[in-house]
Order: sequence, then structure tokens, then C-alpha cells
Amino acid sequence: DAKFTMDGGGNRVISAVNYTIQYNNTEFFDRDAGRVQPMDYVVAPMQAALSRAAVNYQFEQNTGRTPDGPGFVLNHMKMPHPELVTVDVVGRNGPAFILGCLMFNFVTQLGQLVAEKELHLRSALRTMGMKSSMYWMTWLVTNMFWNLVSSTIIVLL
Repeated sequence: DAKFTMDGGGNRVISAVNYTIQYNNTEFFDRDAGRVQPMDYVVAPMQAALSRAAVNYQFEQNTGRTPDGPGFVLNHMKMPHPELVTVDVVGRNGPAFILGCLMFNFVTQLGQLVAEKELHLRSALRTMGMKSSMYWMTWLVTNMFWNLVSSTIIVLL
């Protein structure tokens, strides 16, 4: 909208020009330019052209000659909008999947331990001279290895 005043000769003279530029602020990607923001490539040049035209028109009306340079200040402000909320499914549910993976391994490993007990393999190893600490150490190392492998697969997927 524009405000007009009357000069000494009875002519209408523009005293103020107000305008609003509405635009879509969605960023887009260009193959050559990469990430393109509308404020930098669309709105700012449009506002500069409108302001320059209004200032030049007013200057010509008042003085009768074209201006030497632009007589305006280019300002912009972001439109308020609700913050975009992203849902991080992996961050929220990832630990539960890793726990489930380890629980499955625990049940499987416990089943193997029970099967060895039913077949009396530990007593056979003890008869051959294997120490109990070495027996449990091999179980610990084996199970930790499989837990590490399954956790790594879950994390990488």
C-alpha cells in the first residue's frame, strides 16, 4: 500500500510505500548449486528490485532526474512457525533391540550349557584333567564373542 501527499503544485507525491512478499521457504536442491535457500536466490533479489523501483520512482518524481544509487535498506525476518519435531526411532528403540539380541543369546547359551550337563561332558573333561576355572573361562570367552558379533550386527543394521 502507498501513502500519498500533495506537493505545492497540487500533485500527488508518494510519501511511503509498504509491501509484503509472501513466499515458500522450503529449501530445495539443485544439481549444480547444491542446497538453495529461497531467501537468498528469490526473495532478496525481488525485494531489492521492488525497493529500487519505488525509490527511483519517488526520486524522479521529486527531482526530475534519475538517482545515482539505491536509497533503501534491505531487511528480512523469518516467519514464525512451529518447530519441526523429528522422531528418532533408532535412538528411542535401539537399546531394546540390543537387549533383545543379548537375551536371545543368553537363552541359547544357557540351553547349550544344560545340554552339556545332561551329556555329562563337564565330568568327562574333569576326568581328563581339565580344571573347572578353564572350563568356565572357555564358556565366558565363547559367549562374549557371540554376544559381540550379534550386537555389532544389530548396531550396523
